[in-house]
Amino acid sequence: MSLENGKCIELGDVINSILPRKACIPINMLTHHTLVLGSTGSGKTHTVSVIINRIIERFNEVKTVIFDWHGEYSYLLKRKRRLVPYNLPVGITNLIEKDLYSFIDILADVLELTNSQIYILEKVLRQLLRRGGVSLNDVYTVLENFVDESGWMRESRLSLLRKMSPLVRTGYSKLFSNSDIEDLIHRLNYESLPLVIDVSVIKDPFIRKIYISFILNMIFDIFVNDKEGKPNYKLLIVLEEAQNILSKNNPVKIVSRMLSEIRKFGVGLIIISQSPSSLI
Repeated sequence: MSLENGKCIELGDVINSILPRKACIPINMLTHHTLVLGSTGSGKTHTVSVIINRIIERFNEVKTVIFDWHGEYSYLLKRKRRLVPYNLPVGITNLIEKDLYSFIDILADVLELTNSQIYILEKVLRQLLRRGGVSLNDVYTVLENFVDESGWMRESRLSLLRKMSPLVRTGYSKLFSNSDIEDLIHRLNYESLPLVIDVSVIKDPFIRKIYISFILNMIFDIFVNDKEGKPNYKLLIVLEEAQNILSKNNPVKIVSRMLSEIRKFGVGLIIISQSPSSLI
């Protein structure tokens, strides 16, 4: 079916309507971004799963990526493709070589780095790039052996090491090793089922936020900056527990940028949160 005006997703019946009437969302409005709010247990995830199930049934032109914060969508969707982050690593080398500042921004936002820590991180990354390859383990090792030029630099470096230490733990380092992101791109291009990325298997919330942010940055790059391989389909991205990455006090810039820029490229976000006052 085409995405003509009038095509809509039925959610239920309109309460207190004089005449029987279906409550529905026009399909072409979903890529204008959608906000789903409600307290815990009010049915936010169930409502979104109904929307996705309707898309599966009727609208093959819209593809879906779901960041499943609590591991619920695998049970709620009739048909889906579940992806486990440990089998879908986001190698950082290409990102750093392609867009150093996007990588730094993501770490700075999630780890709440100070200006002095950002300065040291950039200095280390540029040093590694000159050597011809970057991994998080390399970054951590160079930081450990970094020659401090002053007292403030030593203090900032040690604090940066503490903040980055979870990234290089054995259990999490695989998430940022050799990239299999091409598999995600291939599935987006050729897979008709919703892609459920089950981030609930990542137990550390900071690592979870960093992983999601890297994936979102790559999707943004594909749809906005890739002039030759730009997708010809519409994409819907579901972000559960959005207050974790769109916090009023510390939003992740790539998500804010997607909200303001990516709609015109056929990508919509469904933002789900129980705390609207905490969102930007």
